[in-house]
Amino acid sequence: MPKTMTIDVHDARFIRQRGLEVLTQELGSIGTVYFLRQFNSGKGNWTEDRKHELAGVAMSDIENDIAYLKKEENSIFSHRNITAIH
Repeated sequence: MPKTMTIDVHDARFIRQRGLEVLTQELGSIGTVYFLRQFNSGKGNWTEDRKHELAGVAMSDIENDIAYLKKEENSIFSHRNITAIH
């Protein structure tokens, strides 16, 4: 979008869509998610939700997922200036 373009700031859908496009272009998908998380305090009972979501998940499942992500982190993060968490 040219810098001289006029934007209808009352068009919330356009602002959201264009804002997400620009964030994703500049920060990548992961960076955009981290940025957006700063503005959401959440709702509900996270502890109870987590217990429900993890019911039936074995520690070996989590360990396998972590091993997979560590193996794939080079391909996931190589195109962005984001450091993987170890």
